[in-house]
Amino acid sequence: MRKNSRNPSPGEWLHQAIMGALKGRGLKLEDWCKENGITSTTVRSYTYGLNAGPRSKEMLEKLIKDAGRESVLSMYEHRLLKQADEFRRAS
Repeated sequence: MRKNSRNPSPGEWLHQAIMGALKGRGLKLEDWCKENGITSTTVRSYTYGLNAGPRSKEMLEKLIKDAGRESVLSMYEHRLLKQADEFRRAS
């Protein structure tokens, strides 16, 4: 995986951002999985950080790239900033 200071942390927000970016490109997760020889359950383990080995990181990077890195990062950042704003308001 390429080193990048803008790599989002695995978890629900990353998973949702990737799924949204795939949909935005008109891609279905099931089709991407077939093309890459993995299951959607395996993808979920990558996006949630349950598998963190070299192959997992490589496939997660490919998934982000194929979904559209900038779209994924934009959606992830939006969610992060929204949560931070809600946290500040609750204090």
